[in-house]
Amino acid sequence: MTYDMPKSLQQCCLDFICNNLDVLCQEIPLPRSINVKLAFKNSDVFLTDAISEEFLKTLCEKKKLNDETLTLFDSNCMNLKRVYIKDAQLSAAGLRILKAQKIVELEVLGLGNVTVNDVIGSLGQWTLNNLKTLHVSNLKFINTPNKMGIGSYLNTADLDVNIGSLRSLKYLDVSNTELNVCGLNIIAKQLPCLEVLDISCTRISDIKPLRRCRDRLKCLSLYDLNIGSDSIPVLTQLTGLVHLDVSYDSHSISRIGINWDRFRFKVSALLSRTHCLPNLTSLDISGNLGLKESILMQFLKSHSNIQFLGLALTRACRYPLFLGDKDSELKTNITVTGEANERQLLECLRRYAANRQTYVKRALFKLYSVTRRMTEPREDILKLLLLVIKQHPNHNVMQALALSCILNLLKTELEPNVHPSCLKDIVCHTLRAMANFPRSQPVKNFVIWKAQKLGLKLYYT
Repeated sequence: MTYDMPKSLQQCCLDFICNNLDVLCQEIPLPRSINVKLAFKNSDVFLTDAISEEFLKTLCEKKKLNDETLTLFDSNCMNLKRVYIKDAQLSAAGLRILKAQKIVELEVLGLGNVTVNDVIGSLGQWTLNNLKTLHVSNLKFINTPNKMGIGSYLNTADLDVNIGSLRSLKYLDVSNTELNVCGLNIIAKQLPCLEVLDISCTRISDIKPLRRCRDRLKCLSLYDLNIGSDSIPVLTQLTGLVHLDVSYDSHSISRIGINWDRFRFKVSALLSRTHCLPNLTSLDISGNLGLKESILMQFLKSHSNIQFLGLALTRACRYPLFLGDKDSELKTNITVTGEANERQLLECLRRYAANRQTYVKRALFKLYSVTRRMTEPREDILKLLLLVIKQHPNHNVMQALALSCILNLLKTELEPNVHPSCLKDIVCHTLRAMANFPRSQPVKNFVIWKAQKLGLKLYYT
């Protein structure tokens, strides 16, 4: 049996501070302004970078981070090197408190009214010169309404001023933004240290600018890009790549009614060039159809260092090699995502839970049948299902599928072997699902079943 570790004393203290800001802090009027800033009543308070970063993270998790509470992070009493902000009620003006901080890693997600340019514009000169990591997935570059509407393109100048100033940047994630080819050209031209780039789900249709990075790029993610066959010569020149993601989602909402598949390059044409990409250790080709077994096997033979292979939504995941066939001429311990067996399904949840709904939904459909036949407690699976529920709190189908699988795993004879902390998380997430989806039948079934086991009379309308 596993044991739930108690919270550290440090975390208990941070929780206490977050829950008692009104007692521990005071408002200080700002000169020549109607606004105020928060400060600790004890003027001797100073938090190191590690504790400051945990404090910021805890405020985020408790949904207490806003323009006012962010003013606590004054450089005179706190140091921030690694900043993580997600789903907070912040404005571009509120972010300016970060100007005095010396930040090397910055991740800003889920801020509705804040743009990428706002984020970069809130950084001080030291940070602009030394920032190593920037993750701004799902943000817009500009807030100005586009006169051309859907399908219009980002102005080159909108990127040139900000992204181009991050000369020390090594890691950049601009996935799910309106970045286009002009923006990619600036990134490739003006970021000389760039090694990791994620441009998944952007408007880029031509990756030729990446030739400028061929000697330094190590990781490249191109998930769900509509790129043609002219991309293959570019990819083959990126000889330093250790990770390449060219996975695809043909069921994307943006493609309904349009046969994009005939425009997109065929992954088999890339893999048939067995001499290319000699340093690969990770390759994701999920969603790419029509891949012949012989081509894939030949590519793997010439790339013996590959440790991960993404094959979700493909028939390739059912090839004997990936199902433990002892007679296969190619012996491998490659980790694979797919739908052919339990191991592949769990790897799908582990890797794709955050941002690939089509892959995760298919995995959950398959996992439902697998969990129905289980006769022993599987806390590892329960934790992955809870991860999916946590990542998609507003997605009815995801919640329903995950809860249905959990219901299979909490059979009467198995539940006593599940750790109470895991059961507690299940109850908490179920209550949130009830609040978000009061008419969801799977949620109703789960709650009613649990109430009956506890001998409770439940009236669920």
